[in-house]
Amino acid sequence: MSNRYPRKIQQQRDAIKAREDELRNPQPDPPPAPAADPILDPPPADEVVQDPPPADPPPAADPNNTPEYWRARFHTVEGVLRKEREERTRDQQAQATQLQTLQTQVQQLQQQATAGRDPVAEVDLSQHFTPEVIEQHGAEHLRSVLRAAQRTLQPQLQQAVDAALAPVRQQLEQTQQNIKQERQSQANTAYDSFLTKVSELVPTWQQVNQDPRFHAYLEAVDEATGMRRQDLLGGFEQRRDATRVAKVFSDFLKTVAPPVQRDPQRRAVPAGQSGGGNEPPPPGPTITQAEIRQFQADIAKGRYRGRAAEQKAMQDRIDQAYLGNRIG
Repeated sequence: MSNRYPRKIQQQRDAIKAREDELRNPQPDPPPAPAADPILDPPPADEVVQDPPPADPPPAADPNNTPEYWRARFHTVEGVLRKEREERTRDQQAQATQLQTLQTQVQQLQQQATAGRDPVAEVDLSQHFTPEVIEQHGAEHLRSVLRAAQRTLQPQLQQAVDAALAPVRQQLEQTQQNIKQERQSQANTAYDSFLTKVSELVPTWQQVNQDPRFHAYLEAVDEATGMRRQDLLGGFEQRRDATRVAKVFSDFLKTVAPPVQRDPQRRAVPAGQSGGGNEPPPPGPTITQAEIRQFQADIAKGRYRGRAAEQKAMQDRIDQAYLGNRIG
């Protein structure tokens, strides 16, 4: 045990022990002093008697040299050394734990490196550490520290980035929504203009589009292009080519019997009478465009479901009015 303390502390302990031994084992009392010499005759009058010099006072007790003092010093030093020993033990345990953690992280990073690219391996350590630190701890150890810091800070950095980009993303989504609505509006406007142009070229195209003969005509192959007319019409509609769409309707109208043209300057006369005039129109009621649109809307809403005969009768009326030029 004595070898664990400094020499000065050991000497102090030895002195304390010796003093304690003296207190435990006191020395025997010294022998009595010899009797005083008998009183001699006083010296002659002419002989001067000198007083002896005064004795030196006993030395004062040193408070720093008592057993209690050295015992207190011993306990103090022992407490300091014990505290240092405990702190050193904790530091060693912490270093061992940190080393084990770093070794585990290195193994994980090595496994990740075998599976993919390691961005930390390309980091310039001089941007983060001084040359002395790099030389003291080594490049590989410092890269392990950077990898651990990267994994630790990654969630916080991601949250900060998300918070900073949230307004930008919201604004971008709003802008994209506005652009989408604007494009849809432009598309609707362009399609409306397209239909308006088709209506100018072929005013009756809506009625023709309801004619079953027209759909049969579209299923046939166009002799000029070798393509199905329905495909031609769909392509023209996608390109918003009103002129070519109108031509498909006009070509179909050329294949059916044209309506009788009447001269508004000549009046119609009853049959069997002279005087000329236009031929009377085929008998039958006049169908207005409003009635045709209402009929198409009713079909779309399913109002003719289960009423196939009525639907066919109305469609025949529209077809006859179309052929007889009785569309009002």
